Amino acid sequence: GGGGGAEFTRRSPLSATNTAGATSKHGTADSAYDAPNALLELPTGSTRERRRGLIVNATGQSMRDEYNKEPNYGFVSFPVLASKGADGQKSIEAHPDKYWEWTQQGTPPILDKAGYLLVTMGQRTATARLTAVASDARYVGQGWMPVVGLDNTQAKAIAVFLNSTLGRIMLMGRAGKTLDFPFYNPAAWSSLPIPDINDERIVLMLADSWEQTRYEIVPQFRDGYTEIRQQWDKAVCNALDWDLDEITHLGKLLADEPRVKGVANGHWKP
Repeated sequence: GGGGGAEFTRRSPLSATNTAGATSKHGTADSAYDAPNALLELPTGSTRERRRGLIVNATGQSMRDEYNKEPNYGFVSFPVLASKGADGQKSIEAHPDKYWEWTQQGTPPILDKAGYLLVTMGQRTATARLTAVASDARYVGQGWMPVVGLDNTQAKAIAVFLNSTLGRIMLMGRAGKTLDFPFYNPAAWSSLPIPDINDERIVLMLADSWEQTRYEIVPQFRDGYTEIRQQWDKAVCNALDWDLDEITHLGKLLADEPRVKGVANGHWKP
């Protein structure tokens, strides 16, 4: 090992949450910009986390007795991201696939929990396409959980990060009881690091990648390390000053995982 090996270690995305002595080409951990440490935790609902202004809302659990899944148009209807399967969200831009209605007069109170970013509540690791979606409009979800506290540009940036190789790896490490169809409640998201949303440079670079890919149909996870996933990884590495070769290697390894590739369920075909 010479200096190059040490530099690779310090810039390693897998040590991104280690705040001790990390460096990047922009400086040390004491400088104004330190890419490996430019990560925050995505909070849920505690008092401390609420003060930070970001909340993950399981809105599907709140839309029960007083909400109709099949509107009869007697009340105010509103769009919902319902399906989390392969035929639900197909692009990194969020698209509602259902309309629900509140069975009372006035504005549905659930819309107070709508967000520009929505994260998955659970999905098949082989046949799903995305872990997070974003939009210029605020939505609620059933299989998707809105994140409150982000503006639309920040939401687009975080969506790209959460769909990158490292975002997916970190999320899969917080799975519920099964690896084939993990369940992610708000608590599972609470320890997941995300880029610093107050760093304008990072946010704009990642949001630009969202804009470039917003209209593309995203292949299923089992389809491999496809071009759009490589594009998101490149954007993340450029924004956070991470080593692209290492991330690319991880992306290929992730694509070859049996529960991603689909071998375990007989989904994968050579």
